[in-house]
Amino acid sequence: MKTPLRVYVESIGVFGTGFESWTQAAAILRGEQLFAATDFPLPSPEWLPPAERRRTSDIIRLALCAGREALTAANQAITETYTVFSSSGGSGEVIHQICESLAAPEREVSPTRFHNSVHNAPAGYWGIATRNEWPSTSLCAHDASFAAGMLEATAQAVICAQPVLLLVHDLRYPEPLNGVRAVMGLFSVALLLRSTKTSEAKCSVEVSIATNESSETVVHNAALENFRTANPAARSLPLLAAIANRSNESVILENVNGSRLKLDVHSL
Repeated sequence: MKTPLRVYVESIGVFGTGFESWTQAAAILRGEQLFAATDFPLPSPEWLPPAERRRTSDIIRLALCAGREALTAANQAITETYTVFSSSGGSGEVIHQICESLAAPEREVSPTRFHNSVHNAPAGYWGIATRNEWPSTSLCAHDASFAAGMLEATAQAVICAQPVLLLVHDLRYPEPLNGVRAVMGLFSVALLLRSTKTSEAKCSVEVSIATNESSETVVHNAALENFRTANPAARSLPLLAAIANRSNESVILENVNGSRLKLDVHSL
């Protein structure tokens, strides 16, 4: 990528361990509030019809609540937004339940659990909740899932000249899966991106590939840095900190295949 791709961040949604909203997250990232690693109850996805609401898993509720906050804060029609979903592993909760079913003598897998196990299940429920029929992409890139999602959403916003909502989400797995792939708590972030500046834009971000020697940006708070490295979706925290502090800086993120993604943030 020789020429950086530029997008504007218009609105943000955040929910997870220690964070109930973007407003609270911004205060924590500015050092105005302490970060406490508390897991808040996941909100009920009220956008969904009752039947679908009962079938949702934790990962779906986690993704939808951050997305709803971002769109509610934006002057954007929910039915006219491209979406990019990204998660390092999807619903470990549902996979655990399916493995338990397959280990039982009856080996009967619930149809609801089966359709919730696919990686694009949050995107499907989002489409039902918002009646959005515009294109949606679901990605997985292990610890680089936020960087991969940011690059994909930026490219779509620039090339298609359409608003794109990026939703990145990860939560802990039940044991024994957590013993193999440990994820701390839960975290979701949603960013509404545009290729053109609006009066609601918080900052611009120029996205490019950094040199492999570039050091990954950290958070200068021990508790937050621990959370950043322990939850793949929380790899977004350095970018969120730059936006919250209205700073102009370069944020370096781990990307796929040992590369680095460079986000040049410019406050507006």
